[in-house]
Amino acid sequence: MKKPVFAIIVILLFASLACSLFTATASPSESQAPDAPAQNGNRPPADKVLFHENFSDPNSGWPEEITDGGQAFYQDDAYHILVEQPSLDLWAYPDWDVPDDVRIEVDATKAGGPDDNDFGVICRHTASDAYDNFYFLLISSDGFAVIGMKKDGSTQYLSSEKMQPSDAINQGAATNSIRADCIGDRLVLFVNGRQVASVVDSSLPGGDIGLIAGTFDVPNVDIAFDNLVVSRP
Repeated sequence: MKKPVFAIIVILLFASLACSLFTATASPSESQAPDAPAQNGNRPPADKVLFHENFSDPNSGWPEEITDGGQAFYQDDAYHILVEQPSLDLWAYPDWDVPDDVRIEVDATKAGGPDDNDFGVICRHTASDAYDNFYFLLISSDGFAVIGMKKDGSTQYLSSEKMQPSDAINQGAATNSIRADCIGDRLVLFVNGRQVASVVDSSLPGGDIGLIAGTFDVPNVDIAFDNLVVSRP
């Protein structure tokens, strides 16, 4: 059984204290592309695609950094977040100018480490000297999913009290196509074309997108992200 609410509070608060944030600035002109690859079997209309990234170019603008808790790096045409400590989440965002309402799609593969993990996307990220605020839409390699929020130093699950099992998730060292709709006050998480979680919340009106991965009791989770597409809903 996955950890309840207080566990991810500990994880994410520890992450922020450990400076577990990767940031960078990617040029929108380099990242925009109307011929974005299909996600979950559906290609976003060309006029709706804002950015796409296949991570084949290490100079495309996503951060490559090493912290005390892990690393973010390009490898084999993918973007990796490696979490080397237990009970820790690391996230990265590109500092793109995105609208408040977006659809985020990405392929994520467990490249190493335990199945008891968490990974996915973030939306409506804003940062200050004191806090990082964002929604997180997560799955795990042992088949669980949840939507939650980090705001003003506090973190909570929103869609359920703990991560919920879903047979839509490919378990183990497998690839999952993740889609997050952040539209108005409604957040919806899809995995491999199937809805696995949703919630209504208006606490965070807008901000950047990003990628996130984390550990529970066992360290050294390595998640490889590819085929990121950000579009208007």
